[in-house]
Amino acid sequence: MNNNNSIELYPYNPMSQQKTFRLLMQAFSYPGRVVNLSHLSIPLVGVLATLVDNAVHLHDATGSLNPDVFLKLELKNTPPENAQFILADGSQSPRFTPHTGSLEEPEDGATVIVQVKGFEPDESPLVLKGPGIATQQVLHVQGLHPEWLKHRSEWNLGFPMGVDLILISGDAVVAWPRTLQIKAEASWVM
Repeated sequence: MNNNNSIELYPYNPMSQQKTFRLLMQAFSYPGRVVNLSHLSIPLVGVLATLVDNAVHLHDATGSLNPDVFLKLELKNTPPENAQFILADGSQSPRFTPHTGSLEEPEDGATVIVQVKGFEPDESPLVLKGPGIATQQVLHVQGLHPEWLKHRSEWNLGFPMGVDLILISGDAVVAWPRTLQIKAEASWVM
């Protein structure tokens, strides 16, 4: 997605991170709803600054984060199977296998932050069902390779083990917890 190696890290203050955290929790509470992070000057880095610290591991599958971001957030680029957070390009089929946790510790499953082009209507809407959705939610995702749905389904087969996804485009985010069912075309997938 954004391969600009000059991404700058705005020095987010605790109030900004608290607001970002509340908005991310809102996105997870209502899967498929687009939540706006317009309070952040660089939303992707703001999300990372809110979620990660030097006690967790991040894998940048995009190669888009500049070393200054890793330095300022005190992170190391870790192999995906060892990372709690993975940054990925939604236009590419995933070429990694994230950690899905264990039966004893399913919460150890990775969170994959997927950069997409947008959430405007297009020719292929997704229908979402699951906790936090009254009946169903229709979502349009631009720039998401079709293989993402297949891989997500495979990663979440061993529920409660699995992965959670955060889709991000500009200052808009959508959460896909592992409990979400997604209907693309004619079939439901977890």
